[in-house]
Amino acid sequence: MRLGNRFSRPALAILAAGCFVMTSPASALDAKSQAPASIPLPEKAIKPGSDAAAAIGRPGADKGGPLQSLEFAASQGNALAMMKLGQMYADGDGVPRDDVRAFEHFKSIYDRYSDESEDSPNAPAVAKAYVALGSYLVGGIPNSYVRPNPGRARELFDYAATIFGDPHAQYNLAMLQFDGVGGPKEPRKAVRWLNLAAQKGHVQAQAVLGNVLFFGDSAKGQKARGLMWLMLASDGADQQRDKWILDLMAKATSQATEADRARALDMIEQQFRRRS
Repeated sequence: MRLGNRFSRPALAILAAGCFVMTSPASALDAKSQAPASIPLPEKAIKPGSDAAAAIGRPGADKGGPLQSLEFAASQGNALAMMKLGQMYADGDGVPRDDVRAFEHFKSIYDRYSDESEDSPNAPAVAKAYVALGSYLVGGIPNSYVRPNPGRARELFDYAATIFGDPHAQYNLAMLQFDGVGGPKEPRKAVRWLNLAAQKGHVQAQAVLGNVLFFGDSAKGQKARGLMWLMLASDGADQQRDKWILDLMAKATSQATEADRARALDMIEQQFRRRS
C-alpha cells in the first residue's frame, strides 16, 4: 500500500544501541515489507464463516457478485463492509489498488460512527478506521487531495489508543511520540503506550519496548525485562518481514548475562501463569 513519503529515522534518544529505520506508511501497510512495520494494516474485519460475512453475502441483497454485495452493504451503513472495501482497495485485493478510494471508505466509517463507544458492535471496525486514516495522513497520498497531516494522524491514533484500546494505534502513537512527529517528543508517554500494546501481544511493540529497556541508557537494571519482551517478539515475528526483530534479539542475546537470561525466562513464565 503506497501512502506517501518515508518516515524519518526515529530519533530515539533513549536507545543506546542506535536507531533502526522505520518504514513509510506505505510499506508498513504492505505485508511484504522487510522493515519494521510502524503502521500495520488493520486486521481483517470480516472473517470467513462469520455471521457478518454471511449477512453481507446473503443472496438477494445484490445479484452482482461479492464485490457488489459488499458495496450494497456498505451503502446501507454496514461498518464491516465499509472496512472490508477499504482494505480491498488498499491492498488491490480483487480490485485495482486505489488509495484514495480506500481512504474514502475508511473516512466514511469515521464520519458515520466516530461517536461509537468502546463496547459498540461497530467498535472494532471504527478503531481500525482510525488507524488506517492516521496511517494515510502521516505522509498523505501522492497526487491526491489527501495531504500529509501528521498532527491529525497523531490525534486519530491517540483517540483509538485511548477510547478503544487498539494496540496498533497505541504502537503507532508511541512511534510518533518518540520521533516528535505531529507534536512534541514524549518518550515517557511513548514507553507507556508501547507497554500497553506489548501486553496485548503486539509483536512490533514488544520488540521496540524490549529494545528501549535492554539498550536504553536510562533503563539500567531493566535488561532482563527488555530481553523478555524481545524473546516474546521474536517468537511471534515473521521470519522475513520482521528480520529486524530477530536481529535485535540476536544482539541482545549476545550481550545478556546468564542472570539476565534466567530472569527473562522467569518473567515469561510468570506472564503465562497470569494469563492462564
